[in-house]
Amino acid sequence: MGQPVRARRVARYSRRQEILGSVVGSCAGASIGLVCLLNALFSWLGLAQPGAFLLAFTLVAIPVFTVMTGRTSNGAGWRKFCFAVGYAALACMFVSIGYYGAGTTIGLVGLSLATSWYHSLWFTGAYVFGEKLGGVRAAVGATVLEGALGFTAFVIVRLLQG
Repeated sequence: MGQPVRARRVARYSRRQEILGSVVGSCAGASIGLVCLLNALFSWLGLAQPGAFLLAFTLVAIPVFTVMTGRTSNGAGWRKFCFAVGYAALACMFVSIGYYGAGTTIGLVGLSLATSWYHSLWFTGAYVFGEKLGGVRAAVGATVLEGALGFTAFVIVRLLQG
């Protein structure tokens, strides 16, 4: 992800900017928690799975994807929004394949696709925001924090639930 940055002149960032970029970038992954909360809310309101998750994911992923692409590219806002809707639609398709094909080979493929597609948004988001605020070091720090701390928080929440 950082190779295009290395091809151009590298800006110098202070230690403070690198730390800020790492922390803010890793917060891009915090919206995963919002998906979890909305999923629980929609389930509580009576929406069955995977519909509750798909709605929660779509409501969070579209704005996150739109903001993330807004940080990295130029162009019309509607175009970025359309790409975000396309991202969410593919994610919903992958989750549905995994859910409805559970216990089969196609279900396993769907689960694999859904997992990688789902996490690509937040992992890349952490990198993009970290790099914008504090350079490549901050971007790497943000992805490490987002992955390590985010996954640890997820495991703890799941352990406390079950």
